[in-house]
Amino acid sequence: MESFGFGLGVLLAILGPLLLLPAAWLLQRLLRPLVCRLAPGSPAPRAARSLSWLVASLLLGTALVATWYPGHAEFERLCTRYAIPQIAERVVVDGFYRERLFPYETHRLFDAGFDYLETVDPQNPRETRRLRYRRGPDGESVVEPVEEFISRYGVEQTLTEEAYGILRSEKRIHQRADGRLLARAGEVVFQGGPLALFLGAYAVASCPDIRDPLGSRAFRTYYDLEGIVLGGQPLPSAP
Repeated sequence: MESFGFGLGVLLAILGPLLLLPAAWLLQRLLRPLVCRLAPGSPAPRAARSLSWLVASLLLGTALVATWYPGHAEFERLCTRYAIPQIAERVVVDGFYRERLFPYETHRLFDAGFDYLETVDPQNPRETRRLRYRRGPDGESVVEPVEEFISRYGVEQTLTEEAYGILRSEKRIHQRADGRLLARAGEVVFQGGPLALFLGAYAVASCPDIRDPLGSRAFRTYYDLEGIVLGGQPLPSAP
């Protein structure tokens, strides 16, 4: 059932603009009596149909632009502010603390070279049960409760819904003792506004844009920020 839903979503994203045709047809049928009443003289049926299609197309186009443009303008502003990685300092440590870290998320970080990862139990965050993950002998994540954290640095990853349904995710790496920020990077996704269904995939935008060489480098920096800032990994190569 999930695969069907995903496939339907992909199909609508690709073919969504085709839905404009039945929408325009229905709208021009509803507008035709009004167009005939307001048009000068008595237009012939063919002229009335053409005029109705023109009015319907203009109304649909105006509605699409009016619902898409404000969100896209806000998306561009957020991209300028959040989607450019900023790294002030890099260190090499054995491990770090991250809020809400699930076991399946640890494998990528262990592959980046970290020996341990610390977090508060993601299943019961209000109980503040302290956990430490280590890589097991077979590559699995082994978790153990601890009394105190030993990590000097922490990673905070947040997902925020901004105006116009824009989703903004951000990673911030800081020194836990004083909160000093070492680095931050983010990603912004715009779904296209309330009429995005009619625009399909053309309405969706994200930054950094992986299709652009600079955007691809920025996205890889965002994705591997922990390893780059805390694990000694090199920065992604320049285009």
